[in-house]
Amino acid sequence: MSALRVHRVRLGDPHVERAWRRLQDAGHVDTPFLSWQWASALRDVPELVEDAGVLVAWRSDDVVGLLPLERTTLDGRRVLGVIGWYWVGPDHTDVVAAPDDRAEVAAAMLAELARTPGWDVLDLDGLNPDGALAAAVDAAFPRPRFVVRPTEELPISYVPLDGEILSGHGRKQVRKEIRRAEAAGGAFSLVTDPDRFPALLERMMDLHVARFGDRSRVFASPARRRFHQLAAARLGDAGLVRLHELRVGPEPADAAAITYTLAWRGSLLFYSGGLRTDIGMTPGFSVRAQAMLAAAEDGFTEVDLLRGDHGYKERFRAEVRSDVRRRVARVNAGLVRTVAARGARALAGRARDKVSALRPAPAPSRTNLS
Repeated sequence: MSALRVHRVRLGDPHVERAWRRLQDAGHVDTPFLSWQWASALRDVPELVEDAGVLVAWRSDDVVGLLPLERTTLDGRRVLGVIGWYWVGPDHTDVVAAPDDRAEVAAAMLAELARTPGWDVLDLDGLNPDGALAAAVDAAFPRPRFVVRPTEELPISYVPLDGEILSGHGRKQVRKEIRRAEAAGGAFSLVTDPDRFPALLERMMDLHVARFGDRSRVFASPARRRFHQLAAARLGDAGLVRLHELRVGPEPADAAAITYTLAWRGSLLFYSGGLRTDIGMTPGFSVRAQAMLAAAEDGFTEVDLLRGDHGYKERFRAEVRSDVRRRVARVNAGLVRTVAARGARALAGRARDKVSALRPAPAPSRTNLS
C-alpha cells in the first residue's frame, strides 16, 4: 500500500497554488502546459473548466504531487484527461512532483482514479513517454474491470540549434523574403515585452481563425482567447513567452505572420501562429526560421515543434521523438452498449459488402460495344 493520501480538490483551492508554486520553483514542472501560470489562467476562465479539479498527493502533511484533470462528455461518454486535453493540446505531461517521488505519486493517483466512479474513459493524451504517469497505467487498471488500449505514439519534431537549422536553399529564401519585407517598410521582430502581447496575440488569433475556420479549436471562442491572453501575460512576466512578427509594411495591420512560442528549460516550444496566404510569400516559414535563429543567438539548445502533421516541419533539419497517448475504458453498461453498437455496424457493413460482391456485373451498354 502507498504511504500517500490522494484527494481531489478544486483548482482554486489556495493550498493548491502554494504547493504548485513551491514544486515549480524547485524545478519539478517539466512542461509549460503544467506550469502554475498555465493552470491558473484556466482556473480564471471558469466556463472552460466547469468540471475540473486537481488530484493532490500528501505524504503526512506535505503536498508531494499534483495532477490537474478535467472531465467532459464526448459521444455520450464521460471522458477524463489532463486539464485542457481536448482543445488546448498539452504535450510532455506527467505528474507534478519531485523526480524521486513521481513513480509513487503516479501509482497512487491512478489507483485513486481506479477506485473513483464518475468517468467512463481516461484519455491521457500527450504524456512524456519516459514519465511516471505513462509507466503506471497498466498496473493501475487491471482486467476485467478496465480495458487498457495499446500505447499510441505521437511523433514530435525537434530542431537542434547547434548546427544547420535549414537547407541552403531555405536560408536563401528566408533572406530574400526578409529583404522584401524591409524594402516595403516592414521587418522581423522578436517581442518579449508582455505589454505588447495582447494586440499581437489578437492579430495572431484573427489570422489563425481566418485561415482554418471551423478546424481551429484552440482559439474558437472568446473564452478560449481570454485564456490565452491570461496565460501569455503570466508566463511572459516570468520571461517564458517569445512572440515573433513579420510585417510586410510599416503598420500593425501589415503583419504577415505571427508566431507564439513558449520558453522552457533551454527549449523553445512553437505553440501556434497565424499568417496571411494572399501576399505571394511564405511568411510562416520565414518567421519561424528567423525565430529559430534568434533563439540560437539567445542560447536556446533546441526548438520543439510540438505535435501535429504540418508540412512546414519537413523544411527544417529536425529529429523526431514521440510523446505517447494512454487510454483506459472502464467496463460498464455504457462500454458494453458502445462495443455492441460498433460490432453491429461492422457486421452490417461486411454483410453489405458480401451482397455487393454476389450481385452480377451489369451488362455492357451498346455504346461500350461500338
